[in-house]
Amino acid sequence: MGRAFASWNIHGTPLLTADIIDAMLCVMTMVLHRIQLLAQQHFTFLHGWIGLDRIGLDLSNTFTILLLILCNSSPSSLADNNPLQDLCPTTSSTPNPIFLNGYLCKNPTTITASDFKTSKINHPGNTDNYARSSTDILTPIEFPGLNTMGLSISRTDMAMDGAVLPHYHPRATEILFVSLGTVIVGFGDSKGRLFLKTLREGDVFLVPRALPHFCVNAGYGLATFFSALNSQNPGFVSLVGNLYSSSNDAVMLPRLLSLRTNFAVDSTSTNYTTTTASFFDFFT
Repeated sequence: MGRAFASWNIHGTPLLTADIIDAMLCVMTMVLHRIQLLAQQHFTFLHGWIGLDRIGLDLSNTFTILLLILCNSSPSSLADNNPLQDLCPTTSSTPNPIFLNGYLCKNPTTITASDFKTSKINHPGNTDNYARSSTDILTPIEFPGLNTMGLSISRTDMAMDGAVLPHYHPRATEILFVSLGTVIVGFGDSKGRLFLKTLREGDVFLVPRALPHFCVNAGYGLATFFSALNSQNPGFVSLVGNLYSSSNDAVMLPRLLSLRTNFAVDSTSTNYTTTTASFFDFFT
């Protein structure tokens, strides 16, 4: 412990995510349900007292309608919200004390072409760490033009014998483009199946949203790929130390690197085949 497993830089501050909003709505739902029960138990007399029954108003039904509205207004099933204007680069003013699901827009009169260009990932990252890899994700804080566009971009560099350890992005699908070297990429689905592919320069690969995945440098020099993710705050959850015990940390990287020699390669399709049935079994 105490060592850096990989270099991960996700610029920006935490957002109020759909998961947090769902939790808030759940609490509100329980409170309203309690109010509904109280209304049924103690306020029935109001119907006859002020004539609510004459106009067809039922307190319990009213609360039921409110519950339905709250449940159906949950944003958890949605992707990033659609923009309501053409341009909305992130403001560079002092931090706002209000936590928003996104970032404030800058004054439209101050928007320039520079807001839509970045050079922050035009050089290799620092791979001097345990995993010999570096990933730099840009969000609207560092790349203002991304704000409200539902996108983020990243660069990953892997030195020889380097890998990106298993992780997932809870709010985004990732599509990656290999610009240098040879990369083995794999992900596991909800049935535990392991999908592996060898990518060479110019190849593109898609990792479905929220599925655990990893990458391995399969060459003899630096490997680099760029990724686009369909959320301006895709999130990053490492499986190292979360799903797996700390005793597996030291064997996970060698296990990943073994992919370069322990899997049969189909030279025509560059598919890897394995006798390991499960994504998770592979790391245990």
